[in-house]
Amino acid sequence: MESLLPFMLFAFVASITPGPTNILVLSHCSRYGLGATLPIILGACIAAASIVLAVGLGVGETLLQFAWVQQAMAWFGVRYG
Repeated sequence: MESLLPFMLFAFVASITPGPTNILVLSHCSRYGLGATLPIILGACIAAASIVLAVGLGVGETLLQFAWVQQAMAWFGVRYG
């Protein structure tokens, strides 16, 4: 229980911070309404949960142990962008 409170506080602050996802949801909702925006909200929630799951399964440890994987991801990001 003692580790749940900091996580809940972080989740709350992250949900109200105007990042790109929140701006997208706000913009789309103001133009098209809540019903049309629900798939975006669901997708954002699934993406955030997937990132937490990946880290919990040890992807972060893999990046620390194998520096070439991190380097390859960085170059893929440069190529993709």
